[in-house]
Amino acid sequence: MMRRLNTIFHSPRRGFALVAVLWGVALLSLLAASVATVTRTLRTSASFAIDHLEARALADAAVSDAIVRLLDDGKQRRPHVDGVPYVFQFGGRAITVAIQDESGKVDLNASDLNMLTHILVAQGLDLTEAQTLADRVSDWRDNDNDRRPNGAEVDDYRAAGRKFLPRNAPFQRVDELRLVMGVNGELYRKLAPVLTVYSHRPYVNMATAPKDVQAALQGMDAGSSMVVNTGADPTGASSAAIVDGVIGPSISLAGWSFTVRAEVPLASGAKFVGETVVGFTGDPKQQYWIENEWEGWKPSAAMQSATSDSSNP
Repeated sequence: MMRRLNTIFHSPRRGFALVAVLWGVALLSLLAASVATVTRTLRTSASFAIDHLEARALADAAVSDAIVRLLDDGKQRRPHVDGVPYVFQFGGRAITVAIQDESGKVDLNASDLNMLTHILVAQGLDLTEAQTLADRVSDWRDNDNDRRPNGAEVDDYRAAGRKFLPRNAPFQRVDELRLVMGVNGELYRKLAPVLTVYSHRPYVNMATAPKDVQAALQGMDAGSSMVVNTGADPTGASSAAIVDGVIGPSISLAGWSFTVRAEVPLASGAKFVGETVVGFTGDPKQQYWIENEWEGWKPSAAMQSATSDSSNP
């Protein structure tokens, strides 16, 4: 009898069957775990998509509110345009909004070589390096293939094995600067906050310039060709257009461009941030247009700077 039982329990066939069953159970467990992971991933993706749509809708509302404030007819005080944030309450959310006048930055296309050189030196380049890079920026944006003394044109980019060649036309976006020879990631990160392609002015309006722009331009000779206007509108018509970062109510916004930055907190705990550039025309039929919609739109940490109440931006 014992021999028979041993034969039954230790039969090679039954041993193989037991191993097969164990492997099947393991595979089923693995499959179940995979299904659970996929389900969680899909649920997370769906939740993120919903958050994204909600945040975009709230941010669009914040931009619309900023435009209305900027176009204010004088019944209420216009908002700061020097990057000082305020809080906009909408849909049960406290949205942090900051408006930055683009003429408070250095325009990549309108600035002359002296201005470009100065801003590059301020970011840590020595004078020779700054002059070289300023020439390369100028070669990129001009409409010819004539190489400046320290610049670089099509043949130089090809010789360096560069995939992208000089546009020989104005920069379309600030991040296009990364394609210019000599601009590495670290330098670009320093330069990006102080540059624009939307002011179309050869000067910087110090009345609205961010602190890093003001620091970079300290010591610039206001009497030279690198004139920096203070408090002027983009046409230079008034020296008192801006007081304490606020545009006077009687000043037309025609020709002005502003970056509107919105940070949107959601009930899920997520926060989204992005920037939209709005240009004003002065045309009553179409008073503004969106020049660059929601660049850098992504989840983000909270703004570090203090905010003011929305009732008194």
